[in-house]
Amino acid sequence: MSQISLTFHGYWSDRNRGSIPAQSGVYCVYRGIDNGQTVTLNQLLYVGESENANARLASHEREQDWKRQLNFGETLIFAFAPITVGRERAEAAIIFRHRPPLNTSCKDAFSYDSTEITSVGQNAFLDPRFAVHRNAVSSFSASSYLTGR
Repeated sequence: MSQISLTFHGYWSDRNRGSIPAQSGVYCVYRGIDNGQTVTLNQLLYVGESENANARLASHEREQDWKRQLNFGETLIFAFAPITVGRERAEAAIIFRHRPPLNTSCKDAFSYDSTEITSVGQNAFLDPRFAVHRNAVSSFSASSYLTGR
């Protein structure tokens, strides 16, 4: 089983997303409230990957779709985990397990060999540890071994 560890950093609101690192990694898009001192996350909307997260999020083709999900007073909030090897596999595993509403691919099947994801840091709404398996057909068939719960 392939094991991938992710350390998520964040949170960046829409107004300061230019500070997201220009690195290879996986990113999460949330809807939430940023009052300038604290961030309250309400929902994971989308998970993506890029060789340069900063550039990708500066002009993402799905941005208007994300913004249509916002309620009054909410803004887009971002988290980022640097990763180079296994980036696409990590993205697919997170999407398959958590099924963010605005992702369209990877939600119904997992095409990689068995993969275990461990995530720490600013990773709201993500299971801290889970495994998914090739040819699984829904997130209900992905096994989860949450520690400490």
